[in-house]
Amino acid sequence: MKTINETMINEHGKIRSMLIELENTSDLPYQKKLFNQFKWTLEKHFFVEEKVIFSIYHGEENMNNLDTVLKEHKDIILLIKKAEENLNQGHLDIFDIKTIIEAHAEFEDEVLYPKLDEELDENQKELILDRASEIIRE
Repeated sequence: MKTINETMINEHGKIRSMLIELENTSDLPYQKKLFNQFKWTLEKHFFVEEKVIFSIYHGEENMNNLDTVLKEHKDIILLIKKAEENLNQGHLDIFDIKTIIEAHAEFEDEVLYPKLDEELDENQKELILDRASEIIRE
């Protein structure tokens, strides 16, 4: 069975690849299409974390980590909206998005996800992975 860490790191890889592709294209119609795909992938990723993982992994000892992740999600969403407005005006700047996503993913990959795999029982992990697979595709 795959771990939560492996599954979510794979998702971070998809998100990073999309950001790189966005940076490396200057074709505006393609940027818009790719940005919409990126935004949808990110929204599904956040949904898995917020509605699947955090509904199972809670408790007072975990609240600081979860609060941090949720705040970063809100910050990223605000940056996405700003970037989308700029893109609709013909200019895409994703530097701030890329910077915050890298830091966010690093925390999750190195701290949060390994902790989930360590602390959750097999039934909880299986439930998370099953639900996540319904939302995100390999």
